[in-house]
Amino acid sequence: MEFLLSDEDKALRERAGLFVRETLPRFLVPPAFPFRAWTRGLRDQLRSAGFTGLRIPASLGGMERTALQTALVLEEIGRVSPPLAFFLAVHNGFCAAQIRRHGTAEQSARLLRGLASGENLGTWCSVSVEAGFDSGRWELRGGPIFEIGIEGELAVVAAEIKDGGPTGSSKVFLARRIGTSGSIPAEILGDGAGEETMTETAALGKIYTAACRLGRAEALLAGALDAGQEERSEAAEVLMEVEAARLRTYRACLLEDAGRAGRGEEALLADRAAEDAVRAAIRIAARRAEGPQFFAEAAHFINTSLEGDPDDA
Repeated sequence: MEFLLSDEDKALRERAGLFVRETLPRFLVPPAFPFRAWTRGLRDQLRSAGFTGLRIPASLGGMERTALQTALVLEEIGRVSPPLAFFLAVHNGFCAAQIRRHGTAEQSARLLRGLASGENLGTWCSVSVEAGFDSGRWELRGGPIFEIGIEGELAVVAAEIKDGGPTGSSKVFLARRIGTSGSIPAEILGDGAGEETMTETAALGKIYTAACRLGRAEALLAGALDAGQEERSEAAEVLMEVEAARLRTYRACLLEDAGRAGRGEEALLADRAAEDAVRAAIRIAARRAEGPQFFAEAAHFINTSLEGDPDDA
């Protein structure tokens, strides 16, 4: 796939690989599942590397990277810490992207800087939530809306309006975690984005979850490629699946960067192919592992990143 990458793309990929090898291990709990809860130190390192603002405009404090460059970073991080890679995929590719695409100019100016700096952490709510208008403000009920469990989370939420608007209608809301109980204050995204905008951004965000899977699949296959002939042969077949999924992922990225039609559909196909490849890689790695440790890791990875996808909304 090197022919698809510019010198700038390759340089960013190398910088992400250096981050994974030299910085990230300080924040991992052996055997790297999961990364330590969002310590200030980790946030500072991610912000310094530009990884919390990959798809956010430079004018708002971000790095303004292309979709392809963002995928390359997530692929490298996914080799070592799938939970962190998937979180960054949601933070950049779902939450920040939704605000950038559908938010008002005021919302973008107010919210994207905090996401770019890592001061606020973007998430995506896929559970059933209700919205009501009371005492001059919108409030969300139901949940859980927030995933990480710390103040500063900023969630993009599709909610059904129960009072304060047309009954049964749905809008996309922005909600910030403040405290730990009670109803959650929120605001409508943009000029009243409907649930179809949530679906659109979820499809495009699959580019980034596909990249996370690709990195992990390659890491799992590395040991098998150095093993016996039969195992190498099986691993090589799965590696071909990984490369096919990578080609789809990079194609979806290029379509997204060009703003061309079909990019959402291509992203969904890429993510499905990457999911199949990583499951096959997990099966090979599980047979090679000694003791229960690997199986616990694999189960955590599957539960964290394969079955809890943001597009379940």
